Amino acid sequence: QELVAQAWLMAGGIYEQRDDFRKALVVYQKALEVAQNKLPIYRALINVSLRLNNTVEASNYTAKAVELDPGNFEMLRQLGIEMVKQRKLDQAVQYLEQARNSERLKKNTGFFVLINRDLGILYSGLGEHSKAADCYEVILSALLDPAQFGLDPRTRDDLQQHSATSFERIGQVLLRDNRSDLALKALKKARAAQKGKSGSINYLLA
Repeated sequence: QELVAQAWLMAGGIYEQRDDFRKALVVYQKALEVAQNKLPIYRALINVSLRLNNTVEASNYTAKAVELDPGNFEMLRQLGIEMVKQRKLDQAVQYLEQARNSERLKKNTGFFVLINRDLGILYSGLGEHSKAADCYEVILSALLDPAQFGLDPRTRDDLQQHSATSFERIGQVLLRDNRSDLALKALKKARAAQKGKSGSINYLLA
């Protein structure tokens, strides 16, 4: 059976190379019928489903893949983001927390920072102020010391320029949870970046 599944998987790869994603999907599904516990098959099905804009189907395959490999933080984050798009916020939090707590995810990496960004935005929107502040504390640490988290310049700039993770927003979230010292650091950075246009920031600082 494993050889048959591998043959179907290889055939699906050929169709993918030809950009014939519908045939690739059919062939990968045949592989799945033969071997239902093979992670590479699910990865192939996820990729093809996304290519065909079948996001619900892709999320279903991702959920099954996560069952087979519960420590796969990349797939967990992918599934969490998909749950956000479907407005299933409780499930999104569940998968993102599982990703953040994966033993395979190193805490001093840019990926860890991004998962905290995702969770921070979610918790903030859900009114979970303390949990949001925990996440934003990680983001602030990464922005203040990018090398410690292996944060590349592009990711760092994206975080700073995005309204949800700007220094001003970080300061607001931390101040809301009474983390004044950290909020002060973030807001001072925000004021320096504004170059004179910092009325709202000065108000928060005061």
